[in-house]
Amino acid sequence: MKKSKKQKTSDRIWAKRIMSLIEEEFVSVAKFSDVTGVAKDMVYSYLNGSSTPGGAKLLEIADATGVSLDWLAGRPGAAREYGDRHMLASISAGIAEVSGLLPVPRYDIEARDSGGAELVERSDDEKWLWISRNWADRYGQANLAIIKTVGDSMLPAIEPGNLLLFNKGEKSRGEGVRVVRMNEGLVIKRCEPRPKGGIWMGSDNEIYAPFVAEAGEFEVLGSVLATIKMWE
Repeated sequence: MKKSKKQKTSDRIWAKRIMSLIEEEFVSVAKFSDVTGVAKDMVYSYLNGSSTPGGAKLLEIADATGVSLDWLAGRPGAAREYGDRHMLASISAGIAEVSGLLPVPRYDIEARDSGGAELVERSDDEKWLWISRNWADRYGQANLAIIKTVGDSMLPAIEPGNLLLFNKGEKSRGEGVRVVRMNEGLVIKRCEPRPKGGIWMGSDNEIYAPFVAEAGEFEVLGSVLATIKMWE
């Protein structure tokens, strides 16, 4: 008996993911096609197994629909959504090179002998994450970095374990979520400038009271641009 060239749906997890997007968010293949730019005939061919999308095409679909590339491609345990159409993608360098993504260094937070904490660039296999050029074009690739949160002061917006993409080039005391170094360590707070070089810092978690730091008591390291939940 001659075997069909079509792949079984069970072997094509990305086809299931595309179908779930169509059914849950776009209602029709036509709407999905309009949003993603993938021709309707091609969408049908993906769904019935007669065609397979490459890494670059999956990235385009993920970027247009706001889901993570890892989830769309079927990576076990991957989070479905990053919360932004141009969020981070932790993917292989091979796909990144084909798709035109850019690497951003990941930092760990380490204690300093003199007190407080320091950002230290990682040197292991997870030292890089890859991001869309949209971020790099907007803020400059050299200004971008990633750190992992460890506290709960910014719940529910930022959860423990989230990765933060932040702009090292924005070190002003202006309004926004900032990564700030203080004597006791690094904090992530919503900030507003105060007279004479001071800064007001508040948390989204109401159990933490806001406070004001005076000039010389803090250093703004950068502004937070986006967050992403880590998967196990």
